Amino acid sequence: MGSKRQRRKKTTIFRMFLIPLIGIMLIQSMITIGTLVAKRITVTLEEYSGSMMSRLVENRKVILQNDMNQRWASVYEQEAAVTKSLQRFLDRENMDLDGFLASGEQKNRFLEQIFPECMEALQNSSATGLFFLFTGKEWEAACEQEGFFVRDSDPATNPDNFSDLLLERGSKSLSREWNIPLDTNWTTKFHMAGQGKDQTEYSFYEPWRAGREYADAETKDLGYWSLPFSLEKGAAGSYEMITYSLPLRYEGSVYGVMGVEVSAKILRGYLPAEELNDARQSGYLLAVKDTDGGYRPLLGEGILSNTLQSSGDTFFLQETAYKSLSKVRSVKQSGQGIYAVVCPLKLYSNNVPYDYTEWALLGLDTEEDLVGMSRRLYGWWWRYFAGLRLAYLAYIFWSVT
Repeated sequence: MGSKRQRRKKTTIFRMFLIPLIGIMLIQSMITIGTLVAKRITVTLEEYSGSMMSRLVENRKVILQNDMNQRWASVYEQEAAVTKSLQRFLDRENMDLDGFLASGEQKNRFLEQIFPECMEALQNSSATGLFFLFTGKEWEAACEQEGFFVRDSDPATNPDNFSDLLLERGSKSLSREWNIPLDTNWTTKFHMAGQGKDQTEYSFYEPWRAGREYADAETKDLGYWSLPFSLEKGAAGSYEMITYSLPLRYEGSVYGVMGVEVSAKILRGYLPAEELNDARQSGYLLAVKDTDGGYRPLLGEGILSNTLQSSGDTFFLQETAYKSLSKVRSVKQSGQGIYAVVCPLKLYSNNVPYDYTEWALLGLDTEEDLVGMSRRLYGWWWRYFAGLRLAYLAYIFWSVT
């Protein structure tokens, strides 16, 4: 009898402490979950992650856009000096423009005259190359054009003897006079297929076309940014670049095209994917908006950039519940959705006569990295609450039996 009373007494004390404790923990769990839901804390955390990523991408966009517009595109300032040199040359030789363009000898003499100024412009622009080539009267047929293309392997340094330069196109006399080595794939002239026949030649034909059709437009408004291409067509492992080029006009006629190149390697240096995700499961992608609303990948850095570039010619974005985030449609990385922050680049003025003018920098990250933590937090609390309820029910069952 005594032992039964003692066990009953212990059980009663156990109930006195355990039931209120479980009840308090259940109430706390309900309050916490209610707070998460009512104050949308998980949504706030997700939006915060999106806004942090958006600021990083916006900062990268500003840096890249400023260098594209203020450093590399500054080559347009050379147009007046080159055209003035042409005017003096024609006056001295007592020639008109048509006669000049018909003479290979005279064009080569003029190239030798303006070459030092162009090399100075290359070094001031921090671009990885500069080119100049003459136009002609026929733009639809295949042709060869005189000019030069000089590549700078290290734009961060500018030795006085031009020892870091390579001549890709141009006469041997330029190479000898300025002690610039010839590159492996060097040729004397530019071999052109004709307008609209080869996309790798758009950097030449598009400014030429725009200069003919819009003779009164400001030169700066006719600058053209090319999509990535290689000067050596179809060569395996070839050097990839983008270019900025513009028409050179004399008395309303286009006589040449001048531009700079920026290597893909230099551009990728502006896109540090690791700053978006410590595990490097992210990416930056330079893209251009297509006519169908999709985006065409140009180049990028990071795993997610590689995923999108290998997924096809274009990809599409869809809106999400988050203000700054879009989601890539129908493309996943290891089963996870890919989110994007899109920051348009302002490279052109309004109503320019070119296609593919809407460039953008995209920051890419996985669904898990952006919103996984907030969703796990919500799940943890629900599992905690469910565990307490199971413990309470188990205790009631034990008490009854």
